[in-house]
Amino acid sequence: MQPHHLPKSSELVTVNNRISESTVTARDLQRATHRNNRYNIHMSEDRAKDDYRVLVVEDDEDAREALVALLQMKGYRAVPAGNGKEALDYLKKAPVPDLIILDLWMPVMDGWQFRNEQIRDPRLAKVPVIVVTALSDRTDIDANEIIIKPVDVDRLLIKVSQYCNRERSPAAGGGSRR
Repeated sequence: MQPHHLPKSSELVTVNNRISESTVTARDLQRATHRNNRYNIHMSEDRAKDDYRVLVVEDDEDAREALVALLQMKGYRAVPAGNGKEALDYLKKAPVPDLIILDLWMPVMDGWQFRNEQIRDPRLAKVPVIVVTALSDRTDIDANEIIIKPVDVDRLLIKVSQYCNRERSPAAGGGSRR
């Protein structure tokens, strides 16, 4: 019988690097999530994060699954959407998220179209958006943050924490705690 061990820092770095490269596999995510749950690797502050909802809008399945798994491992309620239309359809019937992580280049409805629709909807207009894109032009979309791929996972997690922990405005309708 092998002794139980916590994931090594190098294992987590590998998963983080693969998220940035969009090459992480579902099996890698299962292993990382299993280790995280099995050994209850949560800081006490992470336990309160499960009240925060993050919508991940990304057409690359590997990147989307990796981001959702990472956020879930950190204690957030992360929900995936494969394009802007799928995200809007979800948002019509779901609670308002606390944050949206948005890719720009997607089929069906791209990030620019999604953002225009989001801003038009009073219920969603104030939800902060972090754009994650391979594009280097930072001036052509209205977003709270823009992170250029490959993703600096530490920076992304800091920004997610900042926006999810901001003071919520009742007028914004933004993501009441559940």
